[in-house]
Amino acid sequence: MKDIDQHGQINDGYGKRFLLGPMYMLMDDLEGALQHFEWYEEQLGIEGECFQLMCWTLAMLRSGNEDEAKDLLRKTMLTNLYQIPRLLGIPIIPHPIWHSSNKQELDHLEYVPSELYDLWTDDELKWAEDMWESEGIKAIRDECIEIQRQLIDLPPSPERTAAVDRLSELYDCPL
Repeated sequence: MKDIDQHGQINDGYGKRFLLGPMYMLMDDLEGALQHFEWYEEQLGIEGECFQLMCWTLAMLRSGNEDEAKDLLRKTMLTNLYQIPRLLGIPIIPHPIWHSSNKQELDHLEYVPSELYDLWTDDELKWAEDMWESEGIKAIRDECIEIQRQLIDLPPSPERTAAVDRLSELYDCPL
């Protein structure tokens, strides 16, 4: 890739790297989406935009890789706590919590095309709902919300550093 050759990293300015996988899904090209997500993970890891991770979850689910889909659903949730409720059509209650980025805020979902939600079949939505309500996901979600609530008033300190580190661990902890 030109950016990597010239700059040693991907620098696409407005985030087109996040759009490719979802665009493949919109074209009903699961194989193309899977190839893109594989490339993305090799180049950039799994962190990304909430809508991208939601589509990645769906691609893994459709490819029969349910364990990877579960992991990606957790990462989608932790990237934006409001993304999965929006997908499931359940009431969204804004949390009075610290957000490390505007991408974690409820308003960020305004930028997610509705067509990406429409990709999910009733069976896939049922799977996502079952996961959302599972004890493992609920425990991670509750801990995340509690830590982010504490971070509102926690000044720079070793305690704050430990709390932020724990949030990072939640992103990679098993269900």
